[in-house]
Amino acid sequence: MEIFITGYSAAYLLGLQFRATPKISFYKFSLQWPPATCHGTLSCKPPIPLDFKIYGIWPQDKNDIPIPPYSKSNRCTRKRPTRPEDLPKKLGKIERELESRWPNLRDAHNKAAIGTHPHSANYRFWKYEWKMHGTCSDYPTDPLQYFNSALKLKRGLKTIVRFRPGTKKTVQEFVDEVFDVLKAYPEIACNENPSRTRKQLWEIRLCYDKPKPGKLPKKLLNCIHQLPEKNSLFRTS
Repeated sequence: MEIFITGYSAAYLLGLQFRATPKISFYKFSLQWPPATCHGTLSCKPPIPLDFKIYGIWPQDKNDIPIPPYSKSNRCTRKRPTRPEDLPKKLGKIERELESRWPNLRDAHNKAAIGTHPHSANYRFWKYEWKMHGTCSDYPTDPLQYFNSALKLKRGLKTIVRFRPGTKKTVQEFVDEVFDVLKAYPEIACNENPSRTRKQLWEIRLCYDKPKPGKLPKKLLNCIHQLPEKNSLFRTS
C-alpha cells in the first residue's frame, strides 16, 4: 500500500465530592499537513497552505488517553476554567500568530474567518480545542499560556524532516528521519484521499513531558503509539 502525503484524586470542595480525574502524564502536539487535511478530512477553500499547521496540543494520561474536558461530572480544577466564549478577550496578543500557525483550514485565507469576532471560523476552531483540551490542561484559567505553548513549540520546529514533493519513502523511513532530527519518535496519523483511494500522511504528532508548574512543555519524549504499517510506502505530493 502506498501513502501519499498531499487530576485529581477524589476531593471535597464546598461540601461536594469530586470524581477522580486522570492525571496528566504528557502532552501530544499535533501538526497537520494541509493538502492531506483538505483532500481527505475537510472541504477547504483554496489556496491550501503548503506548510505544516498546528492541529492541537492535548493533555494525555499515562495510557495515552486524552484527559477529558471540564464538565459538571469532571471538575478537574478547583477554579472554573476560562469560558470558550471569552477567548477573544484573552488571545489578542497572539491572535495574528495563531491565524498563521493554527488556522481553521476550512477557510484559512478568508478575511471574514479571522479577527476577534467570536463567531469567526478560526475562533470556532480555537474554542473547540480549548473546550476539549485546554480546560483540563495545566492552564485552565490561562488560555494565553495554553495556546502560546503550542506556538512556542511550532516556532522551535523550523524543520522536522525534508519534505520534497514526488519522493517515495516507507513510513518507517519517515519516522526514522524525524527521529534523526528531533531524537524522539513521533506518532503518525493517516487519512484517505477519496478521489484516489490512497492513504496519505495527515498528522505528525510529537510527545512532550508534562512541564513543571508555571512552565511550558519542552522536553520531547518518544510517543507510545506509532503507525503499525511501518513498511507501507508513501509519496510526498
